[in-house]
Amino acid sequence: MKTKNRPWMQTASGGKFHLINPNPAEVDIKDIAEALAKSSRFGGHTQNFFYSIAQHNCLLTDLLPVAAKPYGLLHDAYTAYTGELIKPVQALLDAKAGHDIWSIVTADIKRVTHEAFGLQWPPHHAVQSMVRDADRIMLATERRDILADGPNWEIPLPAPDKKTIRVWTWVEAHSNFLERFDTICKMRPDIVHAMKSFGRGQV
Repeated sequence: MKTKNRPWMQTASGGKFHLINPNPAEVDIKDIAEALAKSSRFGGHTQNFFYSIAQHNCLLTDLLPVAAKPYGLLHDAYTAYTGELIKPVQALLDAKAGHDIWSIVTADIKRVTHEAFGLQWPPHHAVQSMVRDADRIMLATERRDILADGPNWEIPLPAPDKKTIRVWTWVEAHSNFLERFDTICKMRPDIVHAMKSFGRGQV
């Protein structure tokens, strides 16, 4: 753990991903889909069923215009390599550290999980705003459909989406995530070009 090339992790495809000095060439959309499809939103605190990060990202992407869809689908891609840390625990770490430690820890990983697909990082502020707004709509919808009735969150939320969430299995979430990515690639050939430049083929 003393060299600049450590720590690293083995990915679902059998590859290696360095958490310090991460390399876009080590990012694989299939690894991201696999990990997010098997990772639970809200730390697993849902109503007696599994609800994946991959499904969350897919449904969020469906709320966005074409220009923002790649960022919506990949906005949690970094958690394929860090694991999902729920917002209250992120706040706990920041409070204990006395500064925004989680953003520092994840900054390079967020960057390379977008650079690997030729996406500008950080995104244009208008795209950031669209993704943030869609994320909040999804949070309101998930609170209604996925979580148990609970205490007042004491945070303002927009109106939830009109569609009720039908929970997917992890297999469905994995497939739907890759299908949406493939659709985005057909609209954005620059993403395919970037993947090829890093030695990655299309899905």
